[in-house]
Amino acid sequence: MLWEWLAAIGWSAGSVAGGIALYRRVRFFSTVWGIITIAVVGLLSGVLHNFLNALFSIDEPFFFLLAIFGIGMTPILVAQWLFEGGFHLYRQWNTHGGTNRMPGMNDQTLYAEVNGIRIAYERGGAGYPLLLIHGYPETRRMWRQVADALTARFDVVSMDLRGYGDSDRPSDELSYDKRTMAEDAYGLATHLGWDKFLVAGHDRGGRTARRLAADHPESVVGATLLDILPLEWVYSQGADGYARRYWHWYFHLQRGLAERLINSDPSAYVNHLFARRGDVLDPENVAHYMEVFARPGSVDATLADYRTAFDVDRPRWTEEVAAGHKITVPLQILWGEYGNLNDEPTLDIWREVAEDVRGEVIPGSGHYIPEEQPEIAIRLMNEFADELGL
Repeated sequence: MLWEWLAAIGWSAGSVAGGIALYRRVRFFSTVWGIITIAVVGLLSGVLHNFLNALFSIDEPFFFLLAIFGIGMTPILVAQWLFEGGFHLYRQWNTHGGTNRMPGMNDQTLYAEVNGIRIAYERGGAGYPLLLIHGYPETRRMWRQVADALTARFDVVSMDLRGYGDSDRPSDELSYDKRTMAEDAYGLATHLGWDKFLVAGHDRGGRTARRLAADHPESVVGATLLDILPLEWVYSQGADGYARRYWHWYFHLQRGLAERLINSDPSAYVNHLFARRGDVLDPENVAHYMEVFARPGSVDATLADYRTAFDVDRPRWTEEVAAGHKITVPLQILWGEYGNLNDEPTLDIWREVAEDVRGEVIPGSGHYIPEEQPEIAIRLMNEFADELGL
């Protein structure tokens, strides 16, 4: 009987330690799944122990060996767990030149003078560098529901694009082409001391991230693009309701008229764009976006973003694609189940312009993935980093 108790204790201890080690090593496990894993492994161990004893009437020496094995595995697994945890902390420390920055965004607006303008950003966490770029008509605040969780693994920086949020709003319309905006992002990464980094961009930020990956493959190790198709492809779709889906793209091209109508009630215009997803967005966030969009210069700046996309970026991408140039940086494409991409062969379209593409639809989400399904976005971005060996 004594050996049976020792075997049960040893096996259970080893199972729990193994479950913890598994939970710590596999990054896509959430806390709940980690607890479930530990419980299930321990339960199966006890069931197997009783089954062997009842079926084969195994004598005490077997249980003695079992106890030695279980108890002996416990310190090995715990040591492995501690070693890997210590190595991870060292890698974080070494990545940042010895800085000891704690996880969590600091909610403090920081500024960097890059590419001739001032870019606003927030920073938090420690680990591999990750740059987050928002879309229209939002700001860096759109990443709040995912950024804190990502800081447990990454050195996270969320930036405001030029013309948006707290960043400068240059008056020159031509300065809003995606190559210039990508250079803003690259300049910020250089300012932060990043040689290599991941980037994730949503909507207009995804278009900036795409250009950043195309122009700086030596620095961008991977790019997550959220709910976008190549803009030159979108503009080429004259049928199948694309003018209806992307009506605001064409409305923004109407010089003079768009400014006059939007400036008459900018908050109502922004609210109309968000209304297509009902009440899924945080009302406080929506109020923030409306307030920022109503600031002087915001309407002109964001219209310039769309107009240079048509006048400059569209022909530039068309020419590059026709010449056979493909993005070599690994791309992760994520799109919402209820968004504009839901009935398109999204990955096939991206594989026409990029060499290394993977991705999937986000169930239960529309266009604003980081705000509608943040947990799924966090998991998939971590899995992408796992795949890249980061």
